[in-house]
Amino acid sequence: MIVFTKSIRTERHAISSFLHEFRIGYLKWQKLDQKIKDRIEFCLMEAIENAYEHGNKQQEHKIITIRCWHDKDTYTYSVTDEGEGFRPDIPEEPPPLSQKQGRGLYGMKCYADSLHFNDKGNAITFMFRAKRF
Repeated sequence: MIVFTKSIRTERHAISSFLHEFRIGYLKWQKLDQKIKDRIEFCLMEAIENAYEHGNKQQEHKIITIRCWHDKDTYTYSVTDEGEGFRPDIPEEPPPLSQKQGRGLYGMKCYADSLHFNDKGNAITFMFRAKRF
């Protein structure tokens, strides 16, 4: 069941507003362990930041689309940008501190129960299994 679809402009204020709305208006009310909520929020923030920076290249006229759906024990999120896409190379080990990129994808891989990209490489979907209480 789709819970929401939200399209936001590629601009810092729109992203901040959405993340605040997500945290206060949606995530706060989910009957989930706080650790799961933190993992969900981290992955969503990283995916949106990647769409902003790398996908849409900070071009304000482009859109970032966020979708959320869940059923009994599965929470799934996707973030799609209007960029050209890329071939994701998710590190198996944490990148060295000297490396500027790759840490976000590595963290998302560690926190989500599954993580995959569409064929074009401009949409990421991540899923969490969590029992509601």
